Amino acid sequence: MISKIGKLLKIIGDVLFVILIIIMLIVGISLLPLPKNYKIYSVTSGSMSPTIKVGSLIIIKPLSTYSVNDIVTMKTSEPKKTLTHRIIEKIAKNKQIIFETKGDANKSKDIQSLLPQNIIGKVFFTIPYLGFPISYSKTLPGLIFLIIIPATIIIYSEIINIKNELINLLSKKPTFAKKASVGKKKNKS
Repeated sequence: MISKIGKLLKIIGDVLFVILIIIMLIVGISLLPLPKNYKIYSVTSGSMSPTIKVGSLIIIKPLSTYSVNDIVTMKTSEPKKTLTHRIIEKIAKNKQIIFETKGDANKSKDIQSLLPQNIIGKVFFTIPYLGFPISYSKTLPGLIFLIIIPATIIIYSEIINIKNELINLLSKKPTFAKKASVGKKKNKS
């Protein structure tokens, strides 16, 4: 019975370990510049529901032009925050293009018009729910839970493995020395 529980716990531990590795890889990728200027963001509000659900991971790419119905991620007044909404109108005003945007779940359009230089990129791909661990990992508790604790466990496990290997190596040397001394005693008699 104990061996079955041990095997089950090992399988669960291995699955959790693989999940944590995948999350760490995605977090790492989201922080690095991607080829062809793609960027990864996580959606933290429901303003684009049901098209893009809360907790989705979105992949965007900057373009030279944007059109009505494009879903774009844009800069906000807060430097570390972004907003993802749909372009509902494109207006040419004083030789400049201005966009009107709106979240699919919102009843009215956004208060501020959007200038092209404030668009980070167009949404090309979404992955539901994968944004939750990305957002969580960027918090202090998330960093501790998803990065520091697993790294500590891996380091501890490797230290135990090294210790066991050293014990095995050291326990084999005295056995060899004893056999050699036994052989010498037989020759003396």
